[in-house]
Parts: sequence; structure tokens; C-alpha cells
Amino acid sequence: MNPDDTVEPDKLITDAIDGAEEIPDPLAGLAEKTAADPGAPFMPEALEALAALKSDNRAAFEALRSQLKKAGCRVTALDDAIAEETGDTGGRGPTMPIC
Repeated sequence: MNPDDTVEPDKLITDAIDGAEEIPDPLAGLAEKTAADPGAPFMPEALEALAALKSDNRAAFEALRSQLKKAGCRVTALDDAIAEETGDTGGRGPTMPIC
């Protein structure tokens, strides 16, 4: 590049966008993938996205969870895996012993 050349800011932005890596949504088509591969929802990127969805949009999470169940996903195991992903043990915790 010649120091006398000027670089248009719009060109820099366009070049950056064109060179950006496309990152697929791990939840896109997850129910369909689950029908063919029951382990699909348990992949680390899917678990992370499911945990985020559960936190950000519970209604959308529950709708997707229902679709996954219909596709043959073991949703109880999935719930456990999501809880492990988020560090949420759920429940009331340990109870005090009666003396």
C-alpha cells in the first residue's frame, strides 16, 4: 500500500464484513438433527446455546424443548446437562438432618 493512497472507511468496513467468518446458529434445525442423531443437543455448542436460550427467552426454550422431545431427545437428561452447563443444581439443596 502506498502511503499517499487514502483508504475509504466504507471500503474498510465492507472488506471486514466480506472477510468475516460465518458462525452457524447451533440451535438452527436442532430438532431435525436430533431425529437423526440423538446426541446432537448434547454437543457443547448446542448445550451452551440452549442454556442461554433458557435464560434469555424461556418461552422459546420450552417450545424448542418440546420439539426436541418429539424428535426423540431424552429431555430429562438434557435438563440435567443444561443445569451442569450453567452450574445450576436446582432444587432446594441439602436438607438439615433432624436430631
